[in-house]
Amino acid sequence: MTTEKQTPPPSKVELAYVVSQRVQIEWVKLLSFSANQKAGLLEGPPPTLSLRSTTSQQLDGKNKQVRVAARFECIGTTDSQKSVPLLHIEAIYELVYSIPSTEGIEDRNIVAFGELNGLYNGWPYWRELVQSTLGRMGLPPFTLPVYRPANDEQARPALPSDSRSGVTRLEEKGAGRQKPAKVKQKKS
Repeated sequence: MTTEKQTPPPSKVELAYVVSQRVQIEWVKLLSFSANQKAGLLEGPPPTLSLRSTTSQQLDGKNKQVRVAARFECIGTTDSQKSVPLLHIEAIYELVYSIPSTEGIEDRNIVAFGELNGLYNGWPYWRELVQSTLGRMGLPPFTLPVYRPANDEQARPALPSDSRSGVTRLEEKGAGRQKPAKVKQKKS
């Protein structure tokens, strides 16, 4: 009896690498933004901040571009009011990359690229927006942590049948994974 070694599927990093070696970022544009706070936010205990991000990807072979829409959310809740956010900041950025050739690139490469590189490249813009918005809202300053991709086990590729992720080609719509993270706000 012979047993064949099965090769594990490529990691998200390996899939994204195929695209990242070919692209050059062209621009980052803020598409939408909203910020809300409940009255009396500073009167109680500091909120726990939950961070979420999603992506959708678009490969435009005709214009030789990869477009990533990166959606970021920061939601502040307390233990006593988990269902009603005390703070909500949301932004969607469009990141456009030029790509000279799409030969050999599959949908799963574009999904992995958007989920890793799109979020990584959009994160500094998001960090600055959150920090400046909190100041404009009269809230204590807070710097979001450095962006760290999910561990390799979570970073397995999203197959085309995975409804949580998708590549859009030209005008179709897709959605990416949500990656929640908990951050405690420090009192000044």
